[in-house]
Amino acid sequence: MLGLFLAMGVLAPLDDPTSSGAPAPETEALAAPHPSSALPYAAPRVRPHEPPSNFGRPAPVQPEGDLDAEPVRIVVEPGLSVDAYRGQLERPLAEADRRYHEAVRDAEARYDATMGPLDGHWQLADLNGQPLLELLITDDGASLLEGAFRELNPNHPHQRIGHIETSRLANGRLSLTLRGDGRQRVLELWQEGGFWRGAYSEAPGAEPIGVNMTLRRAR
Repeated sequence: MLGLFLAMGVLAPLDDPTSSGAPAPETEALAAPHPSSALPYAAPRVRPHEPPSNFGRPAPVQPEGDLDAEPVRIVVEPGLSVDAYRGQLERPLAEADRRYHEAVRDAEARYDATMGPLDGHWQLADLNGQPLLELLITDDGASLLEGAFRELNPNHPHQRIGHIETSRLANGRLSLTLRGDGRQRVLELWQEGGFWRGAYSEAPGAEPIGVNMTLRRAR
């Protein structure tokens, strides 16, 4: 999900080194991480499901290809509207397909189980319940928090977005600085039961307002 936010960034134009006489940029500069990611890439602790070529196929295993499957012959009965369609025209999954989907879900569940308690989709609201921000937080349980936010102001036709610039979590207290739209926002929270309570400032030194942050959906 963080990748979706990164894809929304604006790409800066690259200068032509041949026109300015400047030396070509170093490879390391081109590969610099996005500001929302302070950590280099590391292989996942739980690899995605990678089935072997004979996964779920009875012996003797035949090569896969276009001629390997039976042709699909579906008799269409009465028509269905888009809203009423619930997969009625698909055949039941074959045993190999069913086992594949189960293995993918199992790998995803095992990876999600390794994540920290803040990993997920959160909503920040004032003490009157008015939503202020949506936050997508990645918490691997062992390093800095990373993520993105979106403002939920109905008076703004274009909702502002940004990323988590710095984070600190210690002794049940969470401090976040958020960077977006050329501004820095400050969020100070402490945990109370199943949600976080604290103060939110739209700029450093600005008058803070009381807020609650609640989990909308775990990942």
